[in-house]
Amino acid sequence: MSKSVHYGRVSRADLSLENQSHAVSERGYVFTETYTDVVSGSVPPMEREGFSTMIKNLERGDTIYIYRIDRLSRRLEDVKKMVRELGEKGIQLRSLDVDGFDISSSLGGFVISLLGAVSELERETISIRTKAGIKRKQAELHAKGMTRGNEVGVSMEEVGELRMRGVSIKQTASDLSISESTAKRLWAKYRKEYDIK
Repeated sequence: MSKSVHYGRVSRADLSLENQSHAVSERGYVFTETYTDVVSGSVPPMEREGFSTMIKNLERGDTIYIYRIDRLSRRLEDVKKMVRELGEKGIQLRSLDVDGFDISSSLGGFVISLLGAVSELERETISIRTKAGIKRKQAELHAKGMTRGNEVGVSMEEVGELRMRGVSIKQTASDLSISESTAKRLWAKYRKEYDIK
């Protein structure tokens, strides 16, 4: 007898996994088990404990429900690879952001490519906009004689915005052209200011 399960992922322990399973249930989808991971979306699905355990326990005809496709992975190639492998195993993958459509089907491959391209474009746009803002601030402070190297003008809010989107400390530091230690310090300050556990 086929079964339905839910897979949820968050990038940090202080983010809620319950919201994802609740959203799936609210749409009327019924599942008997939930598998979860607290890990960055950049980690390949099969390298995650929860996801890999789930796949081992599923058989042909079973269904996986996810809140959004990026819960599977933030890398388009990882998503396409996993969708293809699930399709070959006869396991359906349904995501709320495409209205529960079976994205492990042949048409689903096209949908994945389209959504993945939009997601990557969005991340690239955020990165470009953030870096442009930092350069502008650095130029303004430099004109006033207030220079402190590459880390001038980076606020805790800029670090916080990226971290709240699930971007790692290392990537945040790279995107903002600051050291990892500075990124950690500003993130700690942001969490304290906004009471984020």
